[in-house]
Amino acid sequence: MAQMLFRLIVVLIICLPACVLQAKSKKPAASGDSAGVRTRTIQLPRENKINALAYEGYSNGLLLIGLGEPYAAIDNLKRAEKADPQSFEISLALAELYYSLKDPSMALKELDRTGTRNAAYYRLAAACYQNLGDLDKAVDAAVNLAKLAPDDQTPYSFLATVYRQRQDLDSCIWAYENLARLAPDNARVWNELGQLRLRTQAFDQAKVAFQRSISADSSSANIIAFAALSDLYSIAQMPESSKVILKEALALDSTNMLLHRQLTSIYAEQDSFALALPHAVMAAQLSPLDRNNLRRLGWVYLNLDSLAKADSIFTNLIENGEDLPINRYYLGHIALQEHDYARARDQFGRLVAMEDTLAGRWIDLGYAQRMLGHADSELVTYREGLQHVTADSGKVRLKFAIGAALERGGQVDSAIAVLEDVVASAPNDAEALNYLGYLLADKNLRLNYARDLIKRALDIEPNNAAFLDSYGWVFYRLKDYDKATEYLSRAASLSRDATIFEHLGDVYSAQGKTAEARQWWQKALDISPQNAGLTAKLKQ
Repeated sequence: MAQMLFRLIVVLIICLPACVLQAKSKKPAASGDSAGVRTRTIQLPRENKINALAYEGYSNGLLLIGLGEPYAAIDNLKRAEKADPQSFEISLALAELYYSLKDPSMALKELDRTGTRNAAYYRLAAACYQNLGDLDKAVDAAVNLAKLAPDDQTPYSFLATVYRQRQDLDSCIWAYENLARLAPDNARVWNELGQLRLRTQAFDQAKVAFQRSISADSSSANIIAFAALSDLYSIAQMPESSKVILKEALALDSTNMLLHRQLTSIYAEQDSFALALPHAVMAAQLSPLDRNNLRRLGWVYLNLDSLAKADSIFTNLIENGEDLPINRYYLGHIALQEHDYARARDQFGRLVAMEDTLAGRWIDLGYAQRMLGHADSELVTYREGLQHVTADSGKVRLKFAIGAALERGGQVDSAIAVLEDVVASAPNDAEALNYLGYLLADKNLRLNYARDLIKRALDIEPNNAAFLDSYGWVFYRLKDYDKATEYLSRAASLSRDATIFEHLGDVYSAQGKTAEARQWWQKALDISPQNAGLTAKLKQ
């Protein structure tokens, strides 16, 4: 049979006008045949002097591969190899056959036999090393293939996978950049490249990648690119552009929960809770088992003062097994807004039991107790919190709360001592600096020191109306009425506050400007009509 096959090949060669013979295997199964084998190009020697034994074995081997006789093909290719041991084509055919028979070690042995290092060698070597689990050598082979065949996608696809597994982001980006170069209309490749650039915080380049992805596929199948591009605009503080992209995406897929959730967040960040609400509702409806969506909806209702609806959501979450601190926190603040201070105290008490190392939890509990008229319990709460809170910043907050509580209770000396400890521990805490400075100024104590404290607070927040009021008030105490007027006027222009207006009236009164004083006192009384002190001043 071998002789018959050889004679057939010789006849074919004689009939061909060119010096290259294409020996094709059966077509891939998808085309209707049983198996797929690659097309091989047989190149004859330059002098057209053919080693008959080598050619016979090689040609018969290829035909037998196509006929599904791999072991008979090996025998023929081995005879060809023996006749022409320097032929890379014969070695490659044997290597590919061994690889198809799941013997990558023998395939590598055949590949290495002639010492040839071309694209075909590196392509198969990479696959063999990968099968053997030697990824380092597989990567080296793929890199060499990319150098020799820069327009071949195969090495870049393989390298992208390996580099991703190894968390080698720079190399992975290089691989995907080449894939994008070779397949510019592949939306998935652009998405992958965009995500990688996001991880390296190359936001501008990531934006370009997602834009290219959308250009390649602007259908609902590519919603992920729209969502990612929206995130990038949010990062770049371009919320309007982010909203435009999300609305475009919703026009393609109106039931995409992720898009509704993102729009909810953007509107909420802009304090546009009325616009956020329909998207929060839709996200919760589309994914009713997602408790994060329900919690977000409750938060939107809370900010819209729809307290009953918010309360119902957080209560149901707890009743259905999600007794989390965040749910107790929101229920506590709902109770505060409803002036149900007993319930607020209960919620914050439970919250403290869950998270006793966070200063804010103790401060919320103390505030609820204060509103119940339990000043002693408020102080006990803050002091107990100091025994549990670990962060220095948290301890400072609690000490500040203790100082303020002491001052409200008339224990001025004790309050000043605590607050001086606070500003010594946190010299850049503008609120504490201002509070202590104003306390001293209001009590007409150590005025120069008070002025310096408030000046430090203003250096940190120069347009804070409360700080400007304190600064004006300390100048009032120092009888520097021009500066007092200057700073209190600035404060009044920034905030419609009864205390600021009253202080400004007091300054004008001290200067004998009765009409101006009465004007500002009246403005203060309009804001705070129950203020007996203002009423008395206006009756003078």
